[in-house]
Amino acid sequence: MKSKVIKGLYIGTFGLFSLLLILLMVSLLLRKSMMQPIETSVNRLLETISPSYLASTILFIGATFVGFLNALLLPPTSRNEVEKIILPIAFISFSFLIMPNIINYLLILHLYEISFSFLVRLYLFAAYFSFALLVVSGIFSLGINSSKMGRYILLVGVLALYVTNMMRLDVASFPQQSLKWTDSLMFISTLSVIAIVSILNYWAIYARESTQHNMLKAIRIMLILIGIMGFISFPESIVSLVSVGIYTVGVFFGLSRRRFNQL
Repeated sequence: MKSKVIKGLYIGTFGLFSLLLILLMVSLLLRKSMMQPIETSVNRLLETISPSYLASTILFIGATFVGFLNALLLPPTSRNEVEKIILPIAFISFSFLIMPNIINYLLILHLYEISFSFLVRLYLFAAYFSFALLVVSGIFSLGINSSKMGRYILLVGVLALYVTNMMRLDVASFPQQSLKWTDSLMFISTLSVIAIVSILNYWAIYARESTQHNMLKAIRIMLILIGIMGFISFPESIVSLVSVGIYTVGVFFGLSRRRFNQL
């Protein structure tokens, strides 16, 4: 009973957080759609926001919550032991990847009390931490003793925090251009390397044990990572919407828990 209460609080808290994020994005989208042709500072800010990016952000939040819920409710079998622990944490981290639009919202409301540099470092940390968690998930799924998983998650978190704090930021000059917040080439290339390692880990699991379950799991992780990379790499573009579509397909790829459990 106690574990069910804790799980319910876990789901409820993240559900409320996701709902708040969706409401903020819908508010931005409504402001954009009802914008009057008047020369104001707010309108100038709104003009730079892509409606497709706002739509993709709303879809991204919804898909992320579905992925979190599905991962948390996976059947308690040995096949799902690693994913039940790591994937909910990874999906929570994914939710912070909408930070560019959170900063847009703060700019429009002239809320400068919150440090933008802190929010950007949170965004960078979430990207590195979540991607590295999927690498850890693949490594432990290959057969490493799962009793050490907590140490690896903590180690990955510390490393991600260290890397994030070492990165040079320039938020003040480009508050609405997330790719200019730091060295975009280094950021995108390192994330891509981590994503490739994670995908290769899951395909290695399939190569070692060529079951339909492992193949579908590898495809799912690949679609999720490709979708997120596109969402991060092409903000303010229709590509972000296409990328979130790929991400959503990857998330829903694992919804049939009974089918996955029987493969």
